[in-house]
Amino acid sequence: MIKKILVVKEGGGFSFQTQSLLEKLDKEFDVFYLVPQDKHTNRAVEAKDEFEIPKITSIYDRNILRSSISFVKCIIETIKVLRKVKYDAIICIGSSVAIPVFIAGKIFNVKRVFIESITRINRISRTADLLLKLKLCNRIYVQWESLASINKNLVFRGNVL
Repeated sequence: MIKKILVVKEGGGFSFQTQSLLEKLDKEFDVFYLVPQDKHTNRAVEAKDEFEIPKITSIYDRNILRSSISFVKCIIETIKVLRKVKYDAIICIGSSVAIPVFIAGKIFNVKRVFIESITRINRISRTADLLLKLKLCNRIYVQWESLASINKNLVFRGNVL
């Protein structure tokens, strides 16, 4: 049976890294997507393998109340997706949306994998740091060998590009 994985399909610089990873995953797994949306980046999500979730941060809006509401909505929308299908894993590259998505994944006992962005050379992101502290990940991969020495829970296995 082919394993089902849920991949966060974030925009910006993360999209190139995610696309590089997907080229490797598409052949071995049944891949579904969580697509973060906000009023500034909204695009049609029509494919049966894509599910819309709220974006939790935006360069256009830094209001803490709206961000908090979006955070909770993101958890709820991810829970709705996880109720429909039994996924084997959730994968996210670099995006802060991993935090609410992985909270929902932990509730459903789905394996959660975070891949730190290749742009993180000297230190890990605040997102990766929070995921470590809150124990929201089963695995965190870094794309630079030197970063793996920062914490025993960071794993280096090469990069996705």
